Amino acid sequence: MKVRGQVARKVQTKVDDGGYLVIAECKHAEERFALSGDSLSPIVLDGVLFDDNLGATFESKIGTANELFGFPGSFAFLGRTEQGLIAGRDQLGQKPLYWGRDEGGDYAFASLKFALRPVGIRDPKPLGPGEVVNVSSQGEFVSKDHLLSRPLPRKTSEKQALEQLEKLLLEAVRKMVPVKAAIAFSGGLDSALVAVACKKVGLEPELVTVGLHGQPELEHAALVARSIGLHHTLRRLTALEIVDALPRVVNTIESDNPVAVGISVPFDFVVEQAGEIAERWIVALQLSDELFDGYERFESIALEKGLAEASLAMWDSVLAASAGDFEPGDKLAVASHLELRCPFAYLPHVEYALQIPTKLKIEISAGRAVRKYILRRLAEKWGLPDSVAGRPKKAFQYSSSVQKVIKKEARRNKMEVGAFLKSVHSS
Repeated sequence: MKVRGQVARKVQTKVDDGGYLVIAECKHAEERFALSGDSLSPIVLDGVLFDDNLGATFESKIGTANELFGFPGSFAFLGRTEQGLIAGRDQLGQKPLYWGRDEGGDYAFASLKFALRPVGIRDPKPLGPGEVVNVSSQGEFVSKDHLLSRPLPRKTSEKQALEQLEKLLLEAVRKMVPVKAAIAFSGGLDSALVAVACKKVGLEPELVTVGLHGQPELEHAALVARSIGLHHTLRRLTALEIVDALPRVVNTIESDNPVAVGISVPFDFVVEQAGEIAERWIVALQLSDELFDGYERFESIALEKGLAEASLAMWDSVLAASAGDFEPGDKLAVASHLELRCPFAYLPHVEYALQIPTKLKIEISAGRAVRKYILRRLAEKWGLPDSVAGRPKKAFQYSSSVQKVIKKEARRNKMEVGAFLKSVHSS
């Protein structure tokens, strides 16, 4: 678990059946501990609550584990009850948490899958977003009381939706983005909006862009950064650097899924670069595509089957974002001693975005679709150039050309991409 922190603390207590219960946590030296010193009710929180009354980190004002869900936050927790253990994750699953039971009937929880295998958990499974599990000598009970619910569409005009989204995005940035932060910056719609929002609330984050040497997207990002007026760090990668990073990334994110790896490799270089310039937080754009119709497949569904089907697909992708977006991003950030912050995943913003009519997310006219329509209108309102507001969406792994390098290396090894990444994982 040292990848999640070099400093560890633990509480060990006897339980009624004669066994022992141990709760521990790993943190980097500059992070605060949330582990209680009370051996009767220790709780450890991996994450943060974004509430002005609590401050920026977990405080003793939280009386029970379930009270955590009363605040917007990014967290996983583990604590003790009178009967045994209680564990859970925030409604979006922004922090990883895995668990299982060994052949002897003992339970274990950890932020990384590989930490559970040495203690006999052969097939660790993720605790779902918003789930809370209680385990005791009598067994396990998983509560679904805190799952994210899909709200009904709200009747609202474009003007009203634009004003509320603007308010919530600024609120998210103000509460979630600390002073010493860097933004994973592509110069695209999402990263430019967050960068401008930071400027509007008085922050001066570093903008960090990575990509294969010679890609035009790098120069585009530099131009947009200058237009916003924030300092910009640009790192040009070689194909060899990308190939050399694959084993590290695959093992850090604990996945050889081609899509997850393709996104994670450039992000790994972003967090590495942010760490080198002494930033402590990395701001990423997770959940914007899921909430606002950022993927081409949503467009295809809308054109072929209608907006209702596209809305359902977007909802399903929000529920799946934990495994595909948040877990890999968090693991890479923490491994580089950084904390991940995702303003689009600020819970009040998420809950409102889910209520916006789909027609304001994807505008269809004359058989053509404009994705992220309402965000493009916000970009125009904030004075971003058309090269941003009107720029087609391009996935991170493609804009950075990482996916192209991975495919070429797989062909060089005479393997399909999936098989190639599995070979990297096993090595």
